[in-house]
This record gives sequence, C-alpha cells and structure tokens, in this order.
Amino acid sequence: APMTLPYTIDFENGNESWMVGNTNDTWQWGNNESFGFAWLTGNNSYYLGINSTAASPNTNVKGYAITPLLNLNEYDYVNITFDYAFQSWQGNDELILKYRVSSNHPFVNLLEMKTSNTWKNISIDLPSGVLGDGVQLTFYYNDNMVFGYGAAIDNFNITVEDEASVAFFEANLTEVCENELLLITNNSTGTNHEYLWDFGEGAIPQTSTE
Repeated sequence: APMTLPYTIDFENGNESWMVGNTNDTWQWGNNESFGFAWLTGNNSYYLGINSTAASPNTNVKGYAITPLLNLNEYDYVNITFDYAFQSWQGNDELILKYRVSSNHPFVNLLEMKTSNTWKNISIDLPSGVLGDGVQLTFYYNDNMVFGYGAAIDNFNITVEDEASVAFFEANLTEVCENELLLITNNSTGTNHEYLWDFGEGAIPQTSTE
C-alpha cells in the first residue's frame, strides 16, 4: 500500500524500500567511508549516494533513487525537505529531483539541483497536480559518460502544510538614493528556506542568498 504522511527516512537502516541499483555505476546505500567521497564532509551517518569516480573507465554512471509509492491524495499542500550534496566537474554531470503521478507515467522534472560540495538543506512545495494516490519522487543523476564526482541524499521528509508557501516582501521605500537605508520586511507564508536577492546591475553585492 502507498505510504501516507508524514513520511521520514534518514537511511540509517538501509535504503528502506527506496529503489536503487546498489552497484558501482548507480545509486547505493553507504557512508563517506564506503563511497570514498574525499570532497564531502559534515555527515558521518549513512545515506544514498552515487559515485562517478568509482566506476570503471568508459562507464556511464547514472540512475534513479526512487521513493516508495506515496498517497498524497488527501492533502492540499505538501512540503518536501531533504539534505543533498552534489559535486560536479565543469558542469558535465546533473542531479535532478523528478516526480511521477503513477508508476505508469514518465518522470517529470521538478528541480535541477545546484552544485554544492557540502551538505545543503532544501525545502520545496509540491505542485497541486502531483497530489495523487500513487506518487513517486526520484533523484536522477547522470555523469553523461564524462568525468564527474557524484551526489548524495539524506534526511528525506514529506509533511503536510496548512497553507501553500507564498513569497511576499514589503519595502519601506519605492525609490532609494545611493547609501540610503532600505528596510525590507518578509511577510511570506508557508515554509520558506531559500532566498535569492537580485539588487540590480552595479550593486555591491549584486545578488545574495541571505
């Protein structure tokens, strides 16, 4: 039967119903020692990982780490949080979070993961069209037959929210002179963990994630 919410897994006891290949050319269960991830620190527990450098030469390291079936049919707003690390080499490899509404449907891209050589926490709301009774999520990695490092996933959680996340910011000024203080108030609702500010060309800094 499909899993109901909340759904939480930290992979300490294995891949626990996640579909993974458990071979050197795809996703496996392990830890830093078993994967040999010299570039990855900050997590001494077990997780799902895929290691492009461990495979034989001329091997395409790729694969899906797929959740069990999930029953999301009874909920209006569903949020996913997880930890990930993804070390790319010159942008050759890719890590994408995908979903499908049933096992008979193809996977659809939900979020292309940015490179991060340290563990990073992500929070994302599922679109309303995903909320069925046989949903599956997957992390897809592909080194595209060129050199790559790999990726790792841990502490995966799906929870119900009372309301959808809505970004809403208010500024105390609409026109600002150089060196004038601008106060921005965050009135966003829901679960919001990531921010990307763009202050415009010539600003120092021009962008920020604080």
